[in-house]
Amino acid sequence: MKIGRIELSTFHLIGICIAAAFIIHGLFGHFSNRRQDEPPHFAGDATTISVDVETVGIRSDGTVAVTNAYTQSEISDWRDIIAVSMNVGSIAGLRSDGTVVHTSIPEQHDFGQSDVSDWYDIVAVSTGDNHTVGLRSDGTVVATAITGRWAGSVDVGQSDVSGWRDIIAVSAGWRHTVGLRSDGTVVSTEITYRMTTRGPADLGQTDVSGWRDIVAVSAGVHHTVGLRLDGTVVVTENNLYDFGQSEVSDWSDIIAVSAGVHTVGLRSDGTVVATRVREQSDFGQSDVSDWHGIVAIAAGDRHTAGLRRDGTVVAVGSNHLGQLDVSDWYGIMLP
Repeated sequence: MKIGRIELSTFHLIGICIAAAFIIHGLFGHFSNRRQDEPPHFAGDATTISVDVETVGIRSDGTVAVTNAYTQSEISDWRDIIAVSMNVGSIAGLRSDGTVVHTSIPEQHDFGQSDVSDWYDIVAVSTGDNHTVGLRSDGTVVATAITGRWAGSVDVGQSDVSGWRDIIAVSAGWRHTVGLRSDGTVVSTEITYRMTTRGPADLGQTDVSGWRDIVAVSAGVHHTVGLRLDGTVVVTENNLYDFGQSEVSDWSDIIAVSAGVHTVGLRSDGTVVATRVREQSDFGQSDVSDWHGIVAIAAGDRHTAGLRRDGTVVAVGSNHLGQLDVSDWYGIMLP
């Protein structure tokens, strides 16, 4: 395993989820074109683009583009970046030398998620709502501790990953973290408090112990998504916040998944499917039916982004913070 190449994962290679999930479709090819004895290829969340309240992409020269001008000024000196993850306006970047950089956090949102300066030997990174997770090359996982004035209102155990072993992919969600083991099973942090001052924390998103033959995972706002070896998708149930994110039973030929409020899947032919978000949370983030030539996908809270094989980016959903302003992006790094 090479630190500089973390995304082109088969069942035994590294893939990511946080946040955001990405593959090189042109390299992997279609299921319909492979030999009967040749296994399909998969990868986890996209790491060359990531979305939440903004859209972030790695340029081919290792610098980073972002739709927010202020954030762009903060990361203007970032170099040698090979993976990015965004959540709630904070961005983590993985350097080719295995170290991690992180944007500064305003005091009211600072829970210690930027405390990554001493991390090393990292091969994947994912940011949650208030924590950052890193996967080391030896299959262990590190996570920032939940600190700060309001830590007690958000700490529900999402950083309790010190005992994890044999992990090949990680994904940080709103209040939980999931890890994919090399045997195709999935581990999740246990939610230690069912209620927080920001509402219920335990929404069933950690119910992954029975999953098998998983090749990629993605932790969303209220749910977790797993991609099976056969190209089908499994999603945790959530009856309290049902936005339609679990309606994936008819999906097939999927090679990458990403979870936000909704669920997005990339098919082997470069097209994209997404669950339809219900009621007041529908901002058009599921309108991806006309996308083609996509090699990577990222699902956020109110929008969805896709990376085309020519290095350009397409995005749909809410543009209240300019997060869809990617029409002039080009040369974004293919994962």
